[in-house]
Parts: sequence; structure tokens; C-alpha cells
Amino acid sequence: MIKLSLSQYNVKNLLDRRTLLDLRTVIHSHIRSSDDGNVICLDLTKIQWINSSGIDEVIGSALHLIKSNNREIFLYLEIEDNIYEHDFNLQKSLHDAELPIMAKILRDGGHIAKVFGTINAYLRNFLDLVYSSSESGITSTYASNILGTSKTMSSTSLSKLYDFRLVKRERVTFHKGYEYEYYPLF
Repeated sequence: MIKLSLSQYNVKNLLDRRTLLDLRTVIHSHIRSSDDGNVICLDLTKIQWINSSGIDEVIGSALHLIKSNNREIFLYLEIEDNIYEHDFNLQKSLHDAELPIMAKILRDGGHIAKVFGTINAYLRNFLDLVYSSSESGITSTYASNILGTSKTMSSTSLSKLYDFRLVKRERVTFHKGYEYEYYPLF
């Protein structure tokens, strides 16, 4: 995992596109040089102000780069809890751009997982199941048993979460075939 603390690049705010070009270049460089399977954390804990221009320039452009290159690179945010403006601006900007991203929300010495942006409501149940599993992988068979869905729907839903790069997966081979196990990013 690569953790990029935006404050280490002397960034205090994500507000003005012109001042964020160097930061965007650094993040894109990390994405381009990363091996498939790498997880990159953008640490926003020291960022004071965020607006939609800054989100688009830094976070949106990174998500577009990953998506356009069809790389198996995973990106998530780490932010402090109870910063309403951050939550609102992240949700609005990423929803409008149709770019979901996971966030690790730091709270009371621990953390919670939250998705910003748009995903279908039925996918949230699968996402919650994966993130509640911690280190153990979730298969479509397990998900269908727990959520009461067909194995096909579970498989398709988990695969969509992977396509959005909201979860990681590993292929597990059996003597009669294979199945994927899905894991949280953090």
C-alpha cells in the first residue's frame, strides 16, 4: 500500500485547480508506476477546505486515469469524521461525475468505511458485507447465503464492486473450477 499524505506536498486546501496541478502530476505518477494490485491511500486528514474543482482536479482525474487504463490499481481516501463540508463536497462532486470511491473515515480511535459517489442501492448490501468481513474474503456463494440472493446476482454484484475498484479480489482455484474472494481495500 502507498499512502500519500497531501500535506507532505504542502497542500492545505483542495480549492484552486491551478495550485493543484503539481499534486495531480505526483498522484498520476504514482498510479502509472504502481504495479497491478497496489492500493493507494490519499490522506486528506490535514486538508482544511475542499471544493468541487479541487476534487475534480485531484481525485476525479486520478479515478479517470485508473479507469481509462483499465489498471488493477485501487484508490481510497482517508479523512477525519464530522467534517460536513468535506462529506458534502466529496459526495456531490463524485456523484455528479459518476465516480465512486471508498473512504476510510477516522472515528474515535478506529474507522468506518464509506463510499462517496454513486453506486446502486443493491450494491451497498454487498459492499457492507465485504467491509464487515475484515480480512476474510467473501465469495459469491457466501454472499448469496447471507443476503438471500442467487449466486449469479451475488457474483455479478461483487464483480461490479471490483470493476469500480471499491474492493479487491483474488482468484481461488478448486478441482472443479474457480471462484473469486473479495476483500476490503483497508
